[in-house]
Amino acid sequence: MVKKLDEDWFMVEKDPNLKLIYTECLRLCGSWLAETCLENPTVIMQNYLEKAVEVAGSQNGDHSDELKSGKMKAFLSLARFSDTQYQRIENYMKSSEFENKQALLMAAKQEVCLLREHKIQANRYTVKVQRELELDERAIHALREDRRRFLCKAVENYIRCLLSGDECDLWIFRLCSLWLENSGVSDVNVMIKREGEKIPSYKFLPLMYQLAARMGTKMMDGLGFHHILNNLIARISLDHPHHTLFIILALANANKDELLTKPEAARQSRLTKNVPKEISPLDMVLEFCHILCYLI
Repeated sequence: MVKKLDEDWFMVEKDPNLKLIYTECLRLCGSWLAETCLENPTVIMQNYLEKAVEVAGSQNGDHSDELKSGKMKAFLSLARFSDTQYQRIENYMKSSEFENKQALLMAAKQEVCLLREHKIQANRYTVKVQRELELDERAIHALREDRRRFLCKAVENYIRCLLSGDECDLWIFRLCSLWLENSGVSDVNVMIKREGEKIPSYKFLPLMYQLAARMGTKMMDGLGFHHILNNLIARISLDHPHHTLFIILALANANKDELLTKPEAARQSRLTKNVPKEISPLDMVLEFCHILCYLI
């Protein structure tokens, strides 16, 4: 079926119904190949799942429910496949086998450095050690690149899936899990900042406890995780104050009992409060909360 539609692409391109069938065929074929492990993951992603997303994205207008559903399924299939490959690589990189491989690589590096320091003349052994070291370094670098590529592809398509409709809202849990696990990855933070802001705020409500618990997590490498998280929480709080403010207020006042029981600490706290500081969106939300408390 896929071959036939490939051959008749000129006709498929003009017919939205054939495009929908072609998208579904590519998606199902890619999912079956991934399930049965009959093809290389890169081939499955490029020739089937990414192609299905590309064909689905080329359809103008979302007037039909079938078109919306087809796009959503294509995005979700690519996201889940990429997520599975990312988890496979992640589990391997946490395994004892990978640790042993890295230990052997370090030993080989030290050996090559010693050979260079002592200016040992090149022979068959030194050439072999150097070649094996280069091959191992390339393999580990390629593995890390695959991990990053599959991670970014999963995050990107989970976001696109959530933007396509409300049928797959539960996948917001997996999206946030990937983001929080990889808060130090700049590419993930950039995607969350650029595309995550388009996701309706109500979809994040079930995760408010998990998100709010990380408000105090500051990254020292300047990747912006803390800033993006605070802006997201501020947006959710402004849109849905009744579902979020009690969580933020509870965290903001978590240490009040300790301060009240220690007068000296309370005085120091008052002094630090008088120091001017930069106002963030989250600070504005908290200030708004306190004003509401006085008004009620």
